[in-house]
Amino acid sequence: QVAAATGHSESESLGTPSLEHLHYTDFENVYEPAEDSFLLLDAISQDAGAIRALKPLICLEIGSGSGIATAHLSLILSSVKIRAVYFATDINPFANAMTVQTGQANGVSRLEVVRCSLSDPLGRRLEGSVDVLVFNPPYVPTPSEEVGSEGIEASWAGGNDGREVIDQLLPRVAGLLSPKGRFYMVLVNENNPKDIARILAGSGLSATLVVRKRAKNEVLSIWRYEREPATAV
Repeated sequence: QVAAATGHSESESLGTPSLEHLHYTDFENVYEPAEDSFLLLDAISQDAGAIRALKPLICLEIGSGSGIATAHLSLILSSVKIRAVYFATDINPFANAMTVQTGQANGVSRLEVVRCSLSDPLGRRLEGSVDVLVFNPPYVPTPSEEVGSEGIEASWAGGNDGREVIDQLLPRVAGLLSPKGRFYMVLVNENNPKDIARILAGSGLSATLVVRKRAKNEVLSIWRYEREPATAV
């Protein structure tokens, strides 16, 4: 099932997390928040009411980069006294350090940052318990040999159709999510969002387009995936 989100009753603006602690030279080694990052923040804000209603206990951001998405999610939840635990992973050690700094600058008090690929060492620990999962993947189509870097290139090099890293995560998503869990992911048209929806539907997850925007030479979209509601027998 692929649906489009309707209405903006839950949309709100809490402001963008502060990055004033960072210097422009920091972004020589870490992906600087750009239109895809801010569109992800918009999607999270639009769904703020529904996310709060989940009363999340555990949130996980994969490929955290600057840490701005985790900080934004924390602002949305802490503003209504929801004290979740936040996990953030990234293969880039500079991104790990920046995520810690951004968390500290924005009052994210319960944050664990792990240097790893995707969710590798956390899979068993967090199995079936992630209430909000966030991923701004390396979605740019590139030669396959560019995939697998541990530097800043890891934030954008997506290999064939921009899908090589995305496709590594898809089989793990349903296993990470709690029964009420939601997964937010940034995609571009070249990633074939309908095919991704088909794959995740095989794990019992429905897909909803939250927001879409043309940015320069690409069309960005934020998708939400969650378990299909149980049907009465």
